[in-house]
Amino acid sequence: MKPIAALFAAALFNGALFTAALTTDMGLAMAGQTQGVPAVKAAGGASTDKPAVLLRSNVVVNHDQVYLSDLFDGVPAELDRVVSASPAPGRAQLFTWGLLRKVAKESGLAWESGHPRSKVRLERAGEPISKERVIGELVLALQDSGVTGGFEVEIYNRFVNAILPRGMAYGLFVEAMEHSTRDGRLAATVRIEAENGQDFTARVMGRVHPLVTMPVLVRSVLPGDIIKTSDLGWMEKRAQQVIRTAVSDPADIVGMKAKRALTPGTPILHSDIKPNMLVERRDLVTLVVNSPVMRLTAKGVATEPGALGDVIRIRNTVSNRVIEGRVIAAGVVEVMVGAQLARLSQ
Repeated sequence: MKPIAALFAAALFNGALFTAALTTDMGLAMAGQTQGVPAVKAAGGASTDKPAVLLRSNVVVNHDQVYLSDLFDGVPAELDRVVSASPAPGRAQLFTWGLLRKVAKESGLAWESGHPRSKVRLERAGEPISKERVIGELVLALQDSGVTGGFEVEIYNRFVNAILPRGMAYGLFVEAMEHSTRDGRLAATVRIEAENGQDFTARVMGRVHPLVTMPVLVRSVLPGDIIKTSDLGWMEKRAQQVIRTAVSDPADIVGMKAKRALTPGTPILHSDIKPNMLVERRDLVTLVVNSPVMRLTAKGVATEPGALGDVIRIRNTVSNRVIEGRVIAAGVVEVMVGAQLARLSQ
């Protein structure tokens, strides 16, 4: 019996030791969980913590190299490093799930990779060469070559494919130019010198358009409105776009009556306006004769219409004679002195 009792006591003793060891391990494990930091086993059995990061989505950079912090949010400054070169200005690069996972692992970052379709689209900020600046340089070159008067330069092609980093300074020079005065065709070689040392040369094709200055309305005009000097302004238009029937002299517009509604900013056609008739046919008018010594008036009937300044024929209602006079106001006609005076008084 003693041997059996001894074995039973030993079993109880070993079980207590096993229970104590198990309780101790569980206590340590629970203590680790309460710290709230994921423990990662490193080589040699030691534990270390990796900083948790989140994936970014659409990223725009303005530097030459791609950093970890461009791809992930939450990267500590001491772990930030260069991942790759940035794409060319204006271009984009796609970082796929596999590449991002590899970069995060090699950089000691804790990233929950999620779906295999996860990716980051990274674009390098850029600016194209200013088309307006190219046109400005061509205008100066044309003026230096002797082209005078108003003209406008139009560029047909995308003259250069280069896109420079955003904000980068550059110089622009017209190296050679050919211009036809017959049809306005233009061809030029343009050189761009960027601040970063890159040089580009491009062939520019276009046309030079002569400009003419045309009177245009500065306000809307309704049918029957009389156009005044204050209603007119000036606008430059390409000569080939101006209609032949457009009025080019403002003196031929002021005082005229609009036939139809006219909008501002467009040339006025001869068909848009008509004289403002101060006297209509068969109107009863006042005849006036002015001389240094007297002023005579009489009544007459207009035999034809007349605008301001027009010479029309008037029939004297007393003598029934027809005389000529100049319209000076609405319903008022000034008769020529001299031979006409005798007729007016009869």
